[in-house]
Amino acid sequence: MSPSLVLRTSRLASIGLQQTPRFSWTSIIRISPNSLPTRTLRHQSASSHPIIRPTIGITVMMSSSSSSSSSSSSSNPQPRFSPGSDPAAMEAALAPLLTSNGGQWVLGADGEALERTFKFKTFAKTWDFMTAVSLQCKLKNHHPEWSNVFNTTFIRWTTHQPKGLSAKDVELAAVCDALARDFGEVVVEGVAAVEKEQAQARQSADHQPSSQGQAQGGSQACDMSGLAGRAASSAGDCCVPRKK
Repeated sequence: MSPSLVLRTSRLASIGLQQTPRFSWTSIIRISPNSLPTRTLRHQSASSHPIIRPTIGITVMMSSSSSSSSSSSSSNPQPRFSPGSDPAAMEAALAPLLTSNGGQWVLGADGEALERTFKFKTFAKTWDFMTAVSLQCKLKNHHPEWSNVFNTTFIRWTTHQPKGLSAKDVELAAVCDALARDFGEVVVEGVAAVEKEQAQARQSADHQPSSQGQAQGGSQACDMSGLAGRAASSAGDCCVPRKK
């Protein structure tokens, strides 16, 4: 082989080596909201492009448990006491009466009232119970919103002036529990769950009685609640102090 041919071959070899690109592999991570992170490989020249750093986007979404807890908390009204009440004393007296603590009463009217139904064996027993409650109302100079259908009575304790839940409401609610035991109240199994459902229904209802009365169950209690609310709306200024 001639020297010129060897030289030309070596030059071509060196040029070919110099033009041969050097490659590297850069790992890129992509995250899509509907799938797990996927890894792809991009082929690029290390001599002409810098290494690309992966950029990860994170989307924060509220879990269903937190949203359900917020909705459940909104479904349970908090007590709204009338002006001038002692909140600490009222809370202590109110707590054992509520169904959430093993009692029989629920908060209604956005937390401004205590509500409950009482059931007895006969109408006579029911009427005797209502008479005993009315005597306590006369002693305390305070009255409930209530209704009666045969052997069942619905009672709502609230104060109209000043508006809210007062100490007399809580005290007379406890008195009703004691009198009901004395007159032989019929304790229905699962009454706490029924009372909770009634309270939720009353919050969304317009307090209008149904055109078809029910003799038993929660529907009757809801109708009695509407009847008591309708009577209270037509009672006028029942709690406004009289002018002397």
